[in-house]
Amino acid sequence: MHQPDTCLKLMHVMVVEDEPTCRHAVRIFLERAGAAVSPAASAEEALQLFKSRAFDAIITDIRLDGMDGIELLKNVRAQGSDIPVIVMTGHASMQSAISALKLGADDYLLKPITNAGSIVRATRNAIDRMNLRTQNAVLSSQLHESELSFRAIFDQTEDMILTFTLKPDGTPSRLDQCNAMAISTLGYSDKALRQMTVLDLLARSHRDAALRALAGPDRQPQAIDTMLVTAAGAQLPAELHCHRLASNDQTRVIVIARNAAARIDTETHFANALEAERSQLGRELHDVVCQDLASIHMLASPEPKGNDMEHIRSAAASAMDSARSLSKGLLPVFHDSEDFRTAVEELLRTHKERHGIDYSFNMDCTPVTSGENGMLHVFRIVQEATNNTVKHAQASMIEVSMNLENGVQALTVSDNGSGPSSGASGMGTLIMNQRARIVGASLSISDNGNGTTVKCCWQNGDYAEV
Repeated sequence: MHQPDTCLKLMHVMVVEDEPTCRHAVRIFLERAGAAVSPAASAEEALQLFKSRAFDAIITDIRLDGMDGIELLKNVRAQGSDIPVIVMTGHASMQSAISALKLGADDYLLKPITNAGSIVRATRNAIDRMNLRTQNAVLSSQLHESELSFRAIFDQTEDMILTFTLKPDGTPSRLDQCNAMAISTLGYSDKALRQMTVLDLLARSHRDAALRALAGPDRQPQAIDTMLVTAAGAQLPAELHCHRLASNDQTRVIVIARNAAARIDTETHFANALEAERSQLGRELHDVVCQDLASIHMLASPEPKGNDMEHIRSAAASAMDSARSLSKGLLPVFHDSEDFRTAVEELLRTHKERHGIDYSFNMDCTPVTSGENGMLHVFRIVQEATNNTVKHAQASMIEVSMNLENGVQALTVSDNGSGPSSGASGMGTLIMNQRARIVGASLSISDNGNGTTVKCCWQNGDYAEV
């Protein structure tokens, strides 16, 4: 048995037609499809009905006595309603149908209407389009509210946020989003920032480290310590956290940058306090221990009595040399580059004498740092890197160099040991990174194919006083 079409069930439709036979036929077609139908013999009657109840659609003839269907459509739209309106017209009035469509009618039907399917489908389609428009409007409103909420959070966060996409070669494209904190901290306008890449905001000595972080595994945030360059040319220490998101054949990167000046200030005070303790210990070793050993040496020297006295003298001299050497390591003083060269050579010579590790040291440029104890921090990096080699790498050779690479100062410590996986300890790496941050440098530890390479790069002026 044929099942009746009820696609208009629960729908309320108004039919406006001044010809009773046509009005009745249209009403029967719609009711058989499940619709509730309110007939109107004129546009004036239709407007009264429209004000008194809600409808899902209006079907109206264009040619009506009195107000015509076009005027009815204008009145409905003037009330702010976007209810679906379908106009019926004869062949002679096609131009009127076109005018109705331009005014916002959803569809038109040619009279005489003898096929129930055509009017039911037109009505159902018009209502569906109306529902889609309503849903889109709701979703658009929700999306707009979400965007406003996101923008408020985006701009009110205390960290700088920058977003961009990666090019196919892995390099960053221009910035496409910058929050208010980034604009105010860096001093660039939003328009100016959108003409730049994230690399343009970094000191040259830190760009390679940033590229390595951007090339890291997907979905794994990469964190780096770096130097941002403000519009005024000042350099600001910062922590960068790079989050990569793959979407639609593109890789989007969200960079959260945190001003690290306060942290660097704390680390600087901590490092300086540590150096003060080292200095105090060094002075005590030199002034007390060495003095006592020197006294033993002098007392034993005038009248030696057999082998025992010779042993006393030898032991005292050896202890005095060891204490003097130890005090130099605890209390290095750097007035100029020669002091730095002497301290590094002494350090490497001690490693050779005590552990049999050969060395080479080349200093092709004068290391220049800013900030208090800058040269001392660079020396401590060399000291920590070589100590790690001695303790962990089982190396026979250490090579230390200080040179310029495209205007960037580069300190390199390499060995031929067992490599990073069994090389520098976690604490040693933390100490070197801490000191690198204090002088505004980038630090990397890598496998050189025949051992480990520690590389520290900075520019004079990278360090920002905090």
